[in-house]
Formats: sequence, C-alpha cells, structure tokens
Amino acid sequence: MNSVCLSGTIKTQIKCTYTQRGACRASFILAVPRRLQTNTKCSPRGQPSQSDVMLRIVAWDEVGEKVRDFGTVDEHCEVEGWIDVWKDREGKWQTDIKAERVSFPGRGMMIKVNDEEVNKNVNNA
Repeated sequence: MNSVCLSGTIKTQIKCTYTQRGACRASFILAVPRRLQTNTKCSPRGQPSQSDVMLRIVAWDEVGEKVRDFGTVDEHCEVEGWIDVWKDREGKWQTDIKAERVSFPGRGMMIKVNDEEVNKNVNNA
C-alpha cells in the first residue's frame, strides 16, 4: 500500500498553476522533522539531534485550490497522500507527495479530496 501521513511546516509560498483543462495544481515544500540516531557523525556526543526532511507536496483540484487559499509559509500542516516517483524531462528521478487530505491544525481546518465537506475554523474562516 502506498500511503503517507506527514506533519511539518510549510517552507515555501504555495505555487499554483492550471492545466489547459482548468485543473488546479498547487505545490509547496513541507519541512518534516526527522530525529537522528544518537552516537553518529551528526551527533557525536550521543545527544539526540534533529533535522528536517524537505518534501514537495502536490495537491490537485479542490484540495489544491483550498491549499492555495489557506496555506501560508511557516504554518503547521498535516498531509495524507501517496508517494509518486517519476522521471523529469532530463531523465532525473523526482519524488512528490500527492496530497489527498490536507489540514491546518492551528486553524482547526481540514481539506479532503474525496469528501464534499470542508471543515473550517469558525474563528478564522
């Protein structure tokens, strides 16, 4: 099963483009904290250390439009979706996370692709 659940911080402006048929494609970089093992070169004294994994998130159609409208840089974001690996025009492998559900817990907002309903925080709507 190809499924991921990520929690991190939006690190780039939401980039929104449209296909010739009018489908919205929103993309951004999500910084996901990763706890490194102790006693490694990154953490020689045995102290836990942390770094961020930068992942490109792509949301289409209704989810993409809501991410475009509500997502902001440095905002906490949770993403559920799947991993897409593909070759670009130069033949280099690329990895995207295709978002099926995006939530902004600080706002109490969840955006779902397969459900008609979009939950909005009444304080920030």
